[in-house]
Amino acid sequence: MTRDKELEELNEDLVCQLLLHSESFDYLLGRGLTSETIMKWQLGYCPPTWNNALRGRVTFPIVNAQSHLVSIGGRILPQYMNGKTPKYYNLPYSKSTTLFGLSECIQTKGIQELGCAVVVEDYFGVLVAHQVGYHNVVSVCGSFLTEVHLGMLLRETDIIVVAFDNDEGGEKGWANAQEMSQKYDYPITKLLLEKDLDEVLVSDPKWLSSAIREAILKPPVLDHLKSLRTRLEGLSNEGQ
Repeated sequence: MTRDKELEELNEDLVCQLLLHSESFDYLLGRGLTSETIMKWQLGYCPPTWNNALRGRVTFPIVNAQSHLVSIGGRILPQYMNGKTPKYYNLPYSKSTTLFGLSECIQTKGIQELGCAVVVEDYFGVLVAHQVGYHNVVSVCGSFLTEVHLGMLLRETDIIVVAFDNDEGGEKGWANAQEMSQKYDYPITKLLLEKDLDEVLVSDPKWLSSAIREAILKPPVLDHLKSLRTRLEGLSNEGQ
């Protein structure tokens, strides 16, 4: 059996297990997800009794830009956490070339319609954002935006907004994004978050639209857009 087939069958089993274990389903509901979102994104659960690295975790199928399943990630339930267990874990895949949620953004044309891409750290930020209508949010499943990620997003938009968590990891991720911005002379702007994006949107679904508007109407993004507009007008005049 190929790895692709094994992943598909494992994910199907995990989806079934979620429906059989109310503790996992209730956890996802408590994080602000609806039953419709849970089913649409095929979230699952790996029981703690399974001999699997994902055991004790709610699971998230990770697909690439072409909607091909490449891995499965997991977030451990609070009752199974201890000092040795990482909160998040995923089966091996090329994280530097994959963005969680990008395939959905492409299918809905959400990035193009909303005019920008928003990059977050984890699964829940993507899921809640899409649930409330922002089909332009993707996750690096960590806190580092790579050059490949940047190239993938620039195929969809000229505006990239980072909304990493308000902690040490998020600050390191933002510093890395700034380095890439300077290297390629391309503006990447930041949203200021007091809480994780999913928590913000659960309490105020309209917050993201106003935050994005405020972020892109300030330098350096505004300057970039003006420069882009000038170049496009110049090309248009040359063609006349």
